[in-house]
Amino acid sequence: MKIIVIIPVLIVLASSACEDQEVYNDLQGRWKITGISGTIAGSQQVRNFDIVYFKQSNFYTVFFDGFAIQGGSYNLEKKKSENPGDKTFEFRVRFSESFNKDPYSNFYTEFPMIISFDGNETLTLSQADVSDGLNYHFVRE
Repeated sequence: MKIIVIIPVLIVLASSACEDQEVYNDLQGRWKITGISGTIAGSQQVRNFDIVYFKQSNFYTVFFDGFAIQGGSYNLEKKKSENPGDKTFEFRVRFSESFNKDPYSNFYTEFPMIISFDGNETLTLSQADVSDGLNYHFVRE
């Protein structure tokens, strides 16, 4: 009888782990910024960075004109959607900055970011838990 209960639990856990790994794999690579939107001001001009690179080792690096200007580690979080009745999950990336050569860069990392993919080649990172936050739009390089 215990096996009948354990098998469905294991199936749910396994499918959840696969989904987490898929998001992790999709995020890895070099992403070129195409624009910033959000806030009451609307779209923002990107001035201080052009590439964000997510490595397999849970490290990220932000580049400007080929030079690393910011970096550190990142981890993924899975959070249940805050919309009532919605049983989906959103994935967030949380950054832990270890260096920043440009403290005024446009890529602020003190807030977790909600991950949204449009196909395999387009990424949007949106500031989570921030009213009037920024949305960073990228294409895979």
